[in-house]
Formats: sequence, structure tokens, C-alpha cells
Amino acid sequence: MSPNCPKVSIFLLTGDGPYSVVIPIIPNSFFKQLWGLKVLNLSRSNLRELPDSISDLVNLRALLLRCCWELCRVPYLGKLASLRKLDVFSCTELEEIKGLEMLVELRYLDIGYTRIKRVPEGALGALRKLQYLRVEAVNEEDIVRLCGLEALGCEFEDVDDFNKLVRLVNKQSNNPRYYKLHLDSKQWLEHRDVVGPFRNSERSVPIEMETMSYAIVRAGRESSGSGSGSGSGICILIPQNVRTLSMTNCDGATNLSDMGLLENLETLIIGKWKNLRVLSGRQDEEIINLHDSPTPTPAPFLFLSLGDLTIYSCLRLKYLFGHGPKFYLPHLRRMKIVSCKERNCGYNSSSNITITASAPSLP
Repeated sequence: MSPNCPKVSIFLLTGDGPYSVVIPIIPNSFFKQLWGLKVLNLSRSNLRELPDSISDLVNLRALLLRCCWELCRVPYLGKLASLRKLDVFSCTELEEIKGLEMLVELRYLDIGYTRIKRVPEGALGALRKLQYLRVEAVNEEDIVRLCGLEALGCEFEDVDDFNKLVRLVNKQSNNPRYYKLHLDSKQWLEHRDVVGPFRNSERSVPIEMETMSYAIVRAGRESSGSGSGSGSGICILIPQNVRTLSMTNCDGATNLSDMGLLENLETLIIGKWKNLRVLSGRQDEEIINLHDSPTPTPAPFLFLSLGDLTIYSCLRLKYLFGHGPKFYLPHLRRMKIVSCKERNCGYNSSSNITITASAPSLP
């Protein structure tokens, strides 16, 4: 049974907010006479499988199945020659998409937070027009072939796989232009409701490890021999042009000096670092007071563009700025320090600290 509506171009049947729309089983032939469809949106539905007649929608340009948490089967898509957008984000039971390598017009592909751990070898490389890609893991060779890729989102559990992609992003300064590289050792399905698509202007690296003894080092600097704050010789690499960096449970670091120059970094969030004692400089020397220090002399700036700094639950943090070159933050607008018991940052109060600056820079 198929409705005889060949001129219908948009078919929408989606859930509202976090709730799924209950859809009865769709007959296999339902879309047979809807060959004029260009947009099919069944996002947030309770469907377990899609009807086979979707394979014949040769004019379809967008297939949107976002957050269909029970979906486990999608029919062969190789005949959808006009398809430009395929979104199956957070279809947490979906294990396979057949015919993906045939979708040569595809510009947008989101298969993040599914059971598709890795796209079959060579499949992504065939999608030369791809501009937006979100996937759990990728082959380096495939990314190199995607010359038009502008936005890349990946989730990793393995540090080595994460570092390989960071090196690639670092090497290709304009490809991709934007990225979100998420390293998380915890069960990723726990985050399916809160993790969404990244913004077009985003260059962010969230790192959430249960326990981590690695050093945090800017890509290209891992073999420079700087390792005074490292707990081991193994590093987690950070792209040089990162804008937002969030790191939790980095137990191997005692300060941020080893990270090197991150001149584009705008937001830095540090949480639950067991051994963090000072942000920059040596902790056993005289403390530099933010308010009383003279205008800094020229020195290497680690975070020249930093505007927002948050530090929480770093119980051994004693000093923000230790002995050495002054830690100059000309664009800092907001600094928040929460639950850092040993803190001695030029303030007598033992309570939490939030500073918001309205001036162009802090002295």
C-alpha cells in the first residue's frame, strides 16, 4: 500500500523535544509512489526499521533519522544518487549503512553515537563532496581525500587514534576548518541526550578520562623534550588552532607550561586534576600578584587569546602564577575558580572566586 502522491516533496513525522513519536510499522511499499520526495524526516521516532521502498527515492536530497534510538536497520541506500544530507546521529542501535560509498553527492554525514564504530575502508574516500562529517573514528587516508571537508566531529576512546587525527588536523591547516575531537574513556551511550552537532565556528577538544597520567602537549611539540610537568612520556596532543579546550582527570600534569603556545585558545576549562599545583611557572618560588605586578616584559605567551578560564576541583592547586615569565592574559574577561582547597592566589578568602573583567584587558 502506497499513497499515490508523486508531487509531495517533503514528508515530516518527528518527535517533540526529548520525546519519540510513536509510529506503527510502515509497510515496505509505503514510499513506492512517493518518488518525488526530496526531504524525509522521521527523527525521534520509535521505528525499529525503515521500509525497503526508501531505496527507490531517487530524488531524495535529505534523509533525517536523528535520535531514532530503536532503529536497527536501514535499507540499501546506494540508489539515492541525489542524496546530500544523511543524519543518523544517536541511532544507538544502528550497526550498518549499506551503499554509503555510492552517495557521491553527499555533503553532510552524521553517524555519531551509533554502533557504527568505523566506516568501511574506502567508503569515505569516495564521498569527495563531503563538507560535514561526524563519526566515531576515521581512517587518516580517507580524510586526506576529502578536499572539501569543512567540519569534522569524532569521538574517541583510544588515545593513539585520537593523536593520529590531531596530527592530521594540525598538518592540514584549512581542511577541516572546524572540528570537535572528543576523547572520552567512559561509556559514550551515557551522553546521547546531551551531545549534539557542533557549531560551524567551533574548534574544540573535550577530554574526559576516568583517570589519566598522560601529558597534555600541543601537536608538533611532543618530541621537543619539554616534560617538566609530565607524569609519563605518553602525550595527548592538542591542535595548535584549538579555540575551546576542556580537560578533566589529567592526573599526569602539575602545570600548563608543557602545553606550549596555543594562540587561538579562547576558552579553557580544567577540572579534577589531582596533581595540578600551579598554572604556569614553578610552585616553589615567589608568587606573582596579578594586581601589583608591573606591565609584563615581552615573553612567550601561552594563551594570548584566552577570554574565559574555569578551574574546578583541583584540590592541590596552590598558585595560579608561579616563578618565571609573567603569565600575561590581555583578553581575559572571566576567571572562575571552584573547590580548589589549597589555593593561594593573592586572595585572602577561602571561598570560590569569580572575576569578570569589563576592561579590554587585565593588568
